[in-house]
Amino acid sequence: MSTIEKYVVINTNDEIVSTHRDYLIASKKAGYKFAYFQVGQYDSGDVFAETDLTKGNRVPGIWQWLENNKIDEYCVELMVMWLEKRVISDREPVDRSEMSIDAFTKRLTDYGLTVDEFIRKYTQRGNQLKAERDEVSLKNAEQIALQEANLLAATEHHAGACFSLPAIAGKMGDSIYFTVQVPMPQFVRLFRFNESDVPIELRAQRELKEKHAESISQYLQSRPSDYTLPAVTASVSDAMQFEPAPGFTNVGTVRIPIDAQVILNDGQHRRRGIELALENGLPIKDQHITVVIFYDKGLERSQQIFADINNNASKPQKALSILFDRRNAFNRNLIHAIKSAGLDKVVEFEKASPGAKSRKLWGVTALKKATQTLSGLTDEKFEKLDPPVMSAYAELFTAWFKSLVQHAPSLSGLVNADPATVIEARKETIVTHAAYLHAAAMASKELCEEFKQSIADYEHAVLELPEESHLALLKVPQFDELSKLALLDTSKSNPKWMNRLIKPDHTMNITTSGIKLGAYVMLTAMDMQIPEAIEVHNNEMLN
Repeated sequence: MSTIEKYVVINTNDEIVSTHRDYLIASKKAGYKFAYFQVGQYDSGDVFAETDLTKGNRVPGIWQWLENNKIDEYCVELMVMWLEKRVISDREPVDRSEMSIDAFTKRLTDYGLTVDEFIRKYTQRGNQLKAERDEVSLKNAEQIALQEANLLAATEHHAGACFSLPAIAGKMGDSIYFTVQVPMPQFVRLFRFNESDVPIELRAQRELKEKHAESISQYLQSRPSDYTLPAVTASVSDAMQFEPAPGFTNVGTVRIPIDAQVILNDGQHRRRGIELALENGLPIKDQHITVVIFYDKGLERSQQIFADINNNASKPQKALSILFDRRNAFNRNLIHAIKSAGLDKVVEFEKASPGAKSRKLWGVTALKKATQTLSGLTDEKFEKLDPPVMSAYAELFTAWFKSLVQHAPSLSGLVNADPATVIEARKETIVTHAAYLHAAAMASKELCEEFKQSIADYEHAVLELPEESHLALLKVPQFDELSKLALLDTSKSNPKWMNRLIKPDHTMNITTSGIKLGAYVMLTAMDMQIPEAIEVHNNEMLN
């Protein structure tokens, strides 16, 4: 018999309606004149062979065979009810787990059985099923008792002074832990990061980076009503007492000895960032952060907890952060520009770069770096711009994308090309590589000088001229000069790119040096004045 699960749907005419590997699909087809069963669920006897169970076949007697088996199965369940004294004769049943004696005898009559026949035929199988279920119930009860014993061991009474926190108790592996909500000021005071408790081999990883903590503080201060901080993890050296709330076993209050040593295994930068934000007067004293607390006698496990958290942590792809972090003004305007230029279907938003067999042309991270080069702006600088200037930069990005795709050799054809064509272009040319984008952005930067001057004029006008004249001052270039790139051979075999965007081993050169040398070639092709820094670098590297 096949080991693959198979479910068969039949009708009252003994026909095989369909077969499935998923019981949910089969069960949805069951109804008034349809039923299903799993192959091997019941003994088929002489009624059919498995090879007969093919869609469209008629198997005489199969409907009645299934009905008889289901009645037989139900009678075993009835016997369990009988043995557990859930067939009630002296009162009304309290719920569906019980059955009145009248309903019970009617069922037996419907199935053509007397009570004596029922007892004789089903007592043995009913006892067997009841024993199996009792064994499962006993194991479940033992597991619950073990969990309660572990919880009790982790919350042994401490007679000294304690501080109390609302908590949810849980179990992870063999360890009991508590999830607590701690007000921000108390979190800073009670949960400290003590580097002296950490072995020297882990201190380099756990060193508090003040700049990182400051960035968290700035994040909180910039979004006081709309921020998100993940839970932190801590270890407590002494046993804690847990007092369940009435009616609960795992929700209540945890009491932590005031003289217990507490160490943050994870979250030291969040703690320091909160501390800095409070010092700067951020009104978050009534707000909370989630802390997961483990009992760790002598802090023997805290070192391993830290290692486990950091070794198993997985940072999201930067591309996804660009796509989803719409609070970031640069990201938000970049995504808008990509869509406005009609490139959203050919940009890889989930990975750092397109795979070898992908039909995507570039990764969004490469486009972001290129537009940062083009504009000369970081996320922080972009955030400080006036909204109209942000919108003008989004138009700038859109215009640059469109012009580059229109004029770079073969790029316009690749936007709607089939995967095979894109894969071939990635092998043979440089246009679908990040290095080409970055070099083109560096070369195009020289075309943005008038735009940047218009921004300075706008900022001056905001202070001195009527409002209706402000936006007219922002002049977004269309990058028509990129049309001259159409004559530039972008095949990897073109010797112009060797030792510039192409390394001697014929791989792409994404270094700053390679980008400058590639930009030199593009600026020359566009008959543009070459910036001194790029010209000097070109002469130093190639002469």
